[in-house]
Amino acid sequence: MTRNTRDFISTQIEPVKPVIEVPEPGRDIPFGDDSVVTMNIGDNVTAASNTTITITCPVSGVPTPVVTWNKDGVPVVDGGRINFAENNTLVMEQVELGDSAKYTCSVQNSFGKDEASSIVRIIGLCIENLCKSLCSLRILQTD
Repeated sequence: MTRNTRDFISTQIEPVKPVIEVPEPGRDIPFGDDSVVTMNIGDNVTAASNTTITITCPVSGVPTPVVTWNKDGVPVVDGGRINFAENNTLVMEQVELGDSAKYTCSVQNSFGKDEASSIVRIIGLCIENLCKSLCSLRILQTD
């Protein structure tokens, strides 16, 4: 049997520059004291301390882009209270005032790159520590 090159269908995947695909970028998530805040990169949030914040970075591209996270321009390290989860998601547990920052998701493959950022503001006081400090101050003042 003779094979004709027309009998073969060649499937080739075209390379595609990576893109961050956020449906409604730039939303301001209102302040809440919920235990979990879920948002997309490009949204901004003000949250209470001890909240868990998840930021998803939906991406596309061929070949599959490499995703990196930065906090105020410094690479985020996976571990402790801050972890990388499925679907290019950054999970910050029990956030603290020091977690307030600009978080950037960067995606890159051999055909290009893209990035988007979110501003995270953490507010709140640790009342227990404040009370301890005030009690200590009173003890020192009475001596």
